Amino acid sequence: MSEAPLEAARRLETLLESENALLRACDYAAAAALAEQKDALMTALNQTVIAMPVVHRDPEFGAVGRRLNRLVEENRQLLEIAMQVQLRLIRLVANAPQSDSVIYTPTGAALREPLPRGMTFAAQA
Repeated sequence: MSEAPLEAARRLETLLESENALLRACDYAAAAALAEQKDALMTALNQTVIAMPVVHRDPEFGAVGRRLNRLVEENRQLLEIAMQVQLRLIRLVANAPQSDSVIYTPTGAALREPLPRGMTFAAQA
């Protein structure tokens, strides 16, 4: 058997392991940066398997395929969680009280009431 399908499957396996680790760490930006590469690797794997259907008889390819199935399922679950987290953040921002009277101190604390006239915060060095 040619190494092409097996190698394509292993490259996808490695990428999914990396992406899942990033998703578990809530590093959504880094995980999203892998999307294009993941798509390309999935396409490459599909093309090599279509070109060489006998690969399904190879026990080593079957083992990698089972691992890929588990990784894909984990990836799906982690992506769903990530989307739920992002949706919650969007809702928090969208539903945040809006007021023109919020002033932020040099330490980042928010003051809901305006400062008395003439009072300002001096810039700290």
